[in-house]
Amino acid sequence: MVNTITTFNTCIRDIQKMRGFYVFLSDHYKIAPEDLSDLLRSELVNLVSAMDRFIHEFVRIGIINSYTNKTPQTDKCKSISIKFSTLNKVIECQSRKTPPTCNEETAEYWINKEVVAILKTMSFQKTDKIKDALSYIWDVSHKIQAIIDKMQYAFPGTTINDKQKYLEEKVDLIVSRRNQIVHEADYDISTHSKQAIDVVWLDDTILFIKEFIYSIYENITGDNSFVRL
Repeated sequence: MVNTITTFNTCIRDIQKMRGFYVFLSDHYKIAPEDLSDLLRSELVNLVSAMDRFIHEFVRIGIINSYTNKTPQTDKCKSISIKFSTLNKVIECQSRKTPPTCNEETAEYWINKEVVAILKTMSFQKTDKIKDALSYIWDVSHKIQAIIDKMQYAFPGTTINDKQKYLEEKVDLIVSRRNQIVHEADYDISTHSKQAIDVVWLDDTILFIKEFIYSIYENITGDNSFVRL
């Protein structure tokens, strides 16, 4: 599953390159911030896409590992409806006495086909959808609290409930802003002008989403050796 966090970091580095272009245009050509704001909006769109992609891939691989007996199955994972034809293929592959000679002779291939078909219609952006998705591979009751515990982020509030409320609202607000950019060109219908976006808010948002994803990965895999950008 390490490839999922490596790919996520690659997406973050791409966002950092976009910021480098923003800084270059601002410093060397003295372009006004408002004229460069769409570059910041692109960063936010790509950030949410990176989060969504990570969750999809992480859950997909986790389910495959569960069905091929590499990791324990959660109750939610057990509830997935797998076609009999797929199950027969999996049993056939697992019963094979000789090494596989192609992908079609591996159980992972057939489970992957099934899981991809199930997950492709789902969106894992809002907090409740993310928690639901993680339930396929993570049997922990208080997921958000566990995630907060490993995040290197300065949460406001003094209690875990304060922090949980902040996280859930922040994730949902970030995704809502992304959707406004993608579907409404970030225009405020009441003023007929684009909403403001600034570097300070975006930097905090990027840090927050990075730590959110890193914590999910560390909690579920137990791996803390990955690179934190």
